[in-house]
Amino acid sequence: MKYKIKLSKPLDLQQLKDEVEKGGRFIVYQYCISLVFAVTFRKLSPAIFIPCRETGIRYKYRYNLLSGILGWWGFPWGPIHTMKTLRMNNAGGIDVTSDVLLNITEESLSRFCVELKSTTLLFSHPEKAYIPSFKKAFHQKLLPEFQPQQLVVGLFLNVPEGTAPYYVIGIATRCGFDQTVAAMRKALLTQFYKHVRFDFIELDAPQQLSLELPPYDTGCLKAQGLFFKKEHPATMPG
Repeated sequence: MKYKIKLSKPLDLQQLKDEVEKGGRFIVYQYCISLVFAVTFRKLSPAIFIPCRETGIRYKYRYNLLSGILGWWGFPWGPIHTMKTLRMNNAGGIDVTSDVLLNITEESLSRFCVELKSTTLLFSHPEKAYIPSFKKAFHQKLLPEFQPQQLVVGLFLNVPEGTAPYYVIGIATRCGFDQTVAAMRKALLTQFYKHVRFDFIELDAPQQLSLELPPYDTGCLKAQGLFFKKEHPATMPG
């Protein structure tokens, strides 16, 4: 997994660390593009270094403008994803400073590209507009025998440039993990389009599901994701 990095002026590694000590930070902004009216993508900018003397407002406006021009045209998700992208950028974007500093070397800095071999694995809660869909899938469409003991969903943000964030779902279940995942995917397909990506991990036995990504940190997922309480059997649909 790699990030392109963007600097406003040339810096060596020590100068970069000194700038970070003064308050500089690497920020990633989202942008939204719709194609042929029916397909909408949310993508991430390079990791842009914002010195302590700057606010990054020009980059925010640049990616907001890109979304405003190209993001609206997909139906129905174009306007929805565009508004979410604007809100995230207006809130300051995604701060990836710790991940960049954890991995950057003098050589990668000279190439303006850092490979994230180690990462803090940033997650956020699912967007509010989608929480009812998750609840319906988990509590109404998922068979009672596959209801997990613990269930947490996080939007995985620490993805390469140009790749859309996706959902990681952590479960602890007394049923077989594979059977529970299969049932849960089927339930989620009743509420989400097929192209929406979901990765699953066992909360009590985390595993690496993708060779291109490091193992997901269950502690980080629990701390930053959203827990869905197990639905009481009396409230399950008959």
